[in-house]
Amino acid sequence: MNRCLARWLVGMYPRGWRQRYGAELQAMLEDGGGGVRAAWNVMTAAAGERMFPTMEGGMGEASALQRWGARAPWAVFGVAPVVALAAAYSVALLILWTGWQMFLPAEKTPFVPVDGWAIAYFGAGRMLYFYAPMVVGVVLAWAAVRARARFLWPLLGAMAMAAIDGVIQVRTVRPTLSEAGSVHLEFADWHPATSIAGLAVTILVYLLFRARRARHAV
Repeated sequence: MNRCLARWLVGMYPRGWRQRYGAELQAMLEDGGGGVRAAWNVMTAAAGERMFPTMEGGMGEASALQRWGARAPWAVFGVAPVVALAAAYSVALLILWTGWQMFLPAEKTPFVPVDGWAIAYFGAGRMLYFYAPMVVGVVLAWAAVRARARFLWPLLGAMAMAAIDGVIQVRTVRPTLSEAGSVHLEFADWHPATSIAGLAVTILVYLLFRARRARHAV
């Protein structure tokens, strides 16, 4: 294999791993003459090492996550995901509100057919609103597996997010002559299917990450 390519592939590993095994791996790649398959195997292994380090202290952020996860698991895996979800919802509402003012100033509601750039603008807010619980759940599962946290803590965080996702909805208030309209969240009837689906996705991703880490550690 070309020396530059071998060096680039080795560089995908975390620094701690490279310091211990980098020279050996680079020499093996240069002498082995591997092709696309070998490069792909190295890239997937490097990605696994970055996501779930096998070397203690190999990456500062991993050890910090483990320390905080052990010191305050309720905050890392319970409060933080809920705060992240609330922040994502806030950004989605901001997009909806600003889009209403920019593209539909004469309309009494932003939930009307749109065209042009408004489709992409409102679409970004809609995607953020609907997919935020899933994205936060995936990050929660990854952080819990990486920090080797007990399953109880990410489960509680996932349950809290699922409960919130199942009972909130967007509400808009029509503008009047004296006041502008408003966009906010409010509690509504619980939708169990939404909550169960979000919780199931987080648990499934957690189990997949955990299995991936177990295979990577072997």
